[in-house]
Amino acid sequence: MHGYQTMTELPAYEVARWDDPKVAQPSNAAPGKVLWGVKQMPPAIGTMVRVTMNGLGQGTVRGYFVECDWLGLLVELHNPPKWWREQNKADPKRLAHVFGIEFKQE
Repeated sequence: MHGYQTMTELPAYEVARWDDPKVAQPSNAAPGKVLWGVKQMPPAIGTMVRVTMNGLGQGTVRGYFVECDWLGLLVELHNPPKWWREQNKADPKRLAHVFGIEFKQE
């Protein structure tokens, strides 16, 4: 899966593994699976999470996305910061795109 794609079901994935920390690409990118950046499982749709990236705060998982073979979450933010609301005035229902290392499960 190259490029960008959104989905409402969790795709086949595996946790990324780096055998050589000096190499930027994980060593286990298997055909037909996308990579997930942390050991904990991706949360199910409807799960509450706290997006730590940029202090975006609490939200609910609404879906998944894949970009360049990496799995991420689509999160509806409950009370995003002012800068987020201003930046997304044209699309106030915009979902945050979050990778595994950028959130904590509530």
